[in-house]
Amino acid sequence: MNVRIMYDPSPIRHIAIQCPSCDRWFNGRDIGDQELEYDYELYQTQFTCPICGKVFGSDAFSGHCNVKVEECDNHNDVYKDIYQKVEKWEKS
Repeated sequence: MNVRIMYDPSPIRHIAIQCPSCDRWFNGRDIGDQELEYDYELYQTQFTCPICGKVFGSDAFSGHCNVKVEECDNHNDVYKDIYQKVEKWEKS
């Protein structure tokens, strides 16, 4: 699993997660099963890709997760080319 991250200074401020199956990037807070504040939580969280349905991240049985972290200097680099959840309000 690839991760782009920006800290402020200790808690995670911005995070994007790449699905290892379809290679699309997402806001990590949109696809994780828990709120992420600190980097050690990356190893305890499961993510579900909203496009391909792949569940990845922490293995509930072994606690093992292979994470490659790229630390970014600004939020634009973190969220470069991500897919994001969009809610649309329309008059019916």
